Amino acid sequence: MSRVLVMQDMEIEDAERPAILEAARARQDIAKRLGCNFWLFEEQDADRLVQFIEAPDRKTLLKALVAIAPGHEHYPLMHEVELR
Repeated sequence: MSRVLVMQDMEIEDAERPAILEAARARQDIAKRLGCNFWLFEEQDADRLVQFIEAPDRKTLLKALVAIAPGHEHYPLMHEVELR
């Protein structure tokens, strides 16, 4: 079975950064408890963050999204392409 993920990118201001990172740590803890991976990437020299939440299946991902991502209905679910 292929894995599933959602991605959200956001532009941030320097003043917002500490609060956004704290909120991301909380989302990561919840995601892990619900069986998902959570990553936050930053574009170098830019005020842009990209959040990824990944799960082994759609049901697990949707459960995590309900808990940590209000408005998740607008995030496209990306399914892993099985290459082998």
